[in-house]
Amino acid sequence: MNGSEQDGFFAKRRRIDPYGYSEEEDDTDSGSNMKDVPPVEEDSAMTKKYGIGAKLLSKMGYTMGKGLGKDGRGISEPIKAEQRPAGHAGLGMLSQKSYVNDANDIRELQYESSSDDEVRELGVGIVSFNKRGTEVLSVQEENIDLIRKLRTLKIENNLEIPINVTSTLNSGSKIPPSKKSALEDTVNELLELQINLQAISGRLKPLENHLSELNIMQKSLQELSQMWEDKTQWRKNQKQIITDVLKIPEDDLVDKLVSDIILINFPEDFANRLENNLPVDHETTSNSLTSLIDLLQYRMDTDRDRLNRTQTIIYKKIFLPMEHYWKSFTPTNETAVKQVLVLLLYYEPIWKFIGCQDYILEVYINSQLEVAMEEWQIGVSEISPRLWYFDFMVLLDEKIQRKLKDIMEKKWETYCVSWKGRTSPLIDEADLIFIHEILGDEKFYGVSREWFLFKYVDDVWYKHFEPELELEIWGDIKRHGEFAEEENDADTTYAMSLLIKYHYAFHPDDFRIIVTCTFNEINKILYQWMLYGKQESKRNAIEWFEWLIQKLFICGHNQKNIISHEIEKSREFLSEAIDEDILIPVHDESLELDELLKEKMNETDGKTQDITELDREPEYTIQNIPLRKVTVTFKEVVDDYCQSHGLILQKSANRFTMLPYGKDMNSLVPIFDVKGSNGQKMKHIALKDDILWIENDNNHEFIPSYLWQL
Repeated sequence: MNGSEQDGFFAKRRRIDPYGYSEEEDDTDSGSNMKDVPPVEEDSAMTKKYGIGAKLLSKMGYTMGKGLGKDGRGISEPIKAEQRPAGHAGLGMLSQKSYVNDANDIRELQYESSSDDEVRELGVGIVSFNKRGTEVLSVQEENIDLIRKLRTLKIENNLEIPINVTSTLNSGSKIPPSKKSALEDTVNELLELQINLQAISGRLKPLENHLSELNIMQKSLQELSQMWEDKTQWRKNQKQIITDVLKIPEDDLVDKLVSDIILINFPEDFANRLENNLPVDHETTSNSLTSLIDLLQYRMDTDRDRLNRTQTIIYKKIFLPMEHYWKSFTPTNETAVKQVLVLLLYYEPIWKFIGCQDYILEVYINSQLEVAMEEWQIGVSEISPRLWYFDFMVLLDEKIQRKLKDIMEKKWETYCVSWKGRTSPLIDEADLIFIHEILGDEKFYGVSREWFLFKYVDDVWYKHFEPELELEIWGDIKRHGEFAEEENDADTTYAMSLLIKYHYAFHPDDFRIIVTCTFNEINKILYQWMLYGKQESKRNAIEWFEWLIQKLFICGHNQKNIISHEIEKSREFLSEAIDEDILIPVHDESLELDELLKEKMNETDGKTQDITELDREPEYTIQNIPLRKVTVTFKEVVDDYCQSHGLILQKSANRFTMLPYGKDMNSLVPIFDVKGSNGQKMKHIALKDDILWIENDNNHEFIPSYLWQL
């Protein structure tokens, strides 16, 4: 391979693999054409110092100390790391103009930040890239840093570089050190000025914005000043004034102007009228301030611990004159309650704005409400919490509401535990509804069932409800025309009046059971009346029943559906028994009130007393035993009737008869003789259950009959 061929080989190889990344050639191969190429020293000083870069250059034929390129005219030292004069400029950006040469096409690539004229003006040589390598043309390495800095100043500041400077740099001649040092100092000072100028420029924009705001503020203040001076039109322009004030960007100035607006607009005699309890138009005053506060809340922050000027003015003008109302407040004083509610509700947004809402409630209101609830005696106190409780609930937080509710529950339990009928204060129906609404079904009826229900049943219903005595009273009234009723332990009216007055204290199921058992006792009497009474006396049963209903349930019984239902049921029974001669009992002989109540509470898992207490049998004496607890056989009833009419009832010896009665219509019963006072036999009768059978004298058959037919 001659010299030209060898040059062509290396040129071709550089184009194909300019950095020598292809498989390495074996220098010791006897068949190689590379014998004349000097070997590369692997352990050379440059390789140790610069590493892989030096190794790659060695493979491309580079010799240490010579310049780069085919002719060795390139740089002989590696490019050193240095701070760029323009931080965004890349390596070569300040001096490069590239040409890409291709076999078929030559395309010129021009940097956006430079032009050929600029490069030539600064004396920067053109870097040409071609297929054979890279060449740097006419650039003095020692001036490149200075040239780049000058170019940065020209580009970023549109600075005109003196022609003598550019020509000197372009000529490539040696610049005296003193002049070069002075030029470098000047360029560095210019660069430092450029940095300061950029910093100042960055601060100018906010200042310009602030200046614009000040201009707007000045204009608004001028308009405000004109309207402010015209006092006659002030109220007319008030809304516009406030709107213009809120346009001012300075919060402190807005605060000062708004406080002045309040001072000018606020009624001068407001405090004086409050102190002397004179009428005050709270609605107008609060509305005007509330509309202003609604706008202010978007402009100024409210700090609970520190008041601004506007808040301070409101505090002095409104809160302080009203303070004596808070200090004198007591829930038992209706006038004080109304006054405080008006002030709290009308001025609620204002109290919140100045941070006094919670303070007023915690210091003056909540404590007084707790005291009033604690001092309330159910059925005794004239002022009930129901008169103020619900009005204050909209203002109180959950904590104080829960505390008042707990006090109420204790009050209700204490009342039920200590309730003793006549000797206990009668609770108002409205208070019962109020307590129920506050405590809810579970707590209210839980306490009622545990402590009140069976006290009423045992101490009132069983002891005082005696419809038989009411029948005697009615009879005396019929005979004598008048009767002076005396209150005693067997007062049916008293038992029923308590049932009606306390009906809200009973669980609805319990109340229905008590009413059902009450009418069951009345219907027992009516049935006996219809069964044994004479025909002409049956009409009296209706009269007695209506008299009893009017006496016992006149207190609004029409509002109690269960009572009305029972009344109509008894009336239907009487109507059928008298008009249609149909006797179908509507009562239940086995019905027991306490057993039904216990059964119902077990079904609903109600809260009851200890079961041993419920199951105990009341201790009766001859003075307090109810008539319904006295067991009387039908034979004793017939015997009493015979004695009262001068007859003698006597059982016939060894005589029986078959009655068409019972499931098989064949019942064997003994026969009784009814004799006159002279011992003469008058009738043969038979008794089965509560039915009287009298023997027919003609066919000697026993026929069901009424007692009066004897």
